[in-house]
Amino acid sequence: MHLMLLQAYSCDLFYALGRGMPWQYLSVSGIGICYLFIWQTQWFLYNRKQQTLLNIPLMLSSLIIILWPSILWYLHPKSPWQTHLQAWVSRILFIMHFLPQIVKYHRNEIQRNAISPYYLYLSLSLGLCDLLAAACLKWDTVNQMGSVVSFILKSYLYYQMRVLSSNIRPGLSFLKTRSAQ
Repeated sequence: MHLMLLQAYSCDLFYALGRGMPWQYLSVSGIGICYLFIWQTQWFLYNRKQQTLLNIPLMLSSLIIILWPSILWYLHPKSPWQTHLQAWVSRILFIMHFLPQIVKYHRNEIQRNAISPYYLYLSLSLGLCDLLAAACLKWDTVNQMGSVVSFILKSYLYYQMRVLSSNIRPGLSFLKTRSAQ
C-alpha cells in the first residue's frame, strides 16, 4: 500500500509541475512524499536492527516506482499526454489504496481498530477540501472525478468502521443507550 501511495504522490507532483498548479497543490504532494520516505526509512532501520535480510526485489521496485515519473518528466517535459497520464495514474492509485481496507473490513479479516479513526477523520476532511477545490477551481476532469470517488470510498470506510464494526444497527443506537440505563 505504501508503494502505491509513493507512486501516487510522485505522479501527482509531476502532474502539478506540468500543469503549473499553485504552490499549495505542489506542497501537498511534496509533503506526502516526505512522510512516506520517512516511514520507509524507519521501516528499513527497524528491519536492519532486527537483522532481517533486505528484500532486494522490493527495494528495486521501489526505486523504479519513484524514478519512472521523473524519467517521463525528463523525456517529455510539459507534454499534455504526459501530464494526463500522470494525473490518471495518480488518481487511480489514490483511489485504489483504500480498497484493500474496505474489502478486509467487509470480510472481517482485520481487527476493527486496524485503522486509526483520527487518520480517517483527517482523510475525510482532506477529501472534502479536495472535492470542493476541484469543483470551485475548475480543475481537470480527472481531479473532479477522482475527488468524488475518493470521498465516497473514504465515507464508506468510515461507515464500515463506525456502524458495521459496532454491533449497533444504523438508526437504532439510541435504543442501546436507553436499555443500558
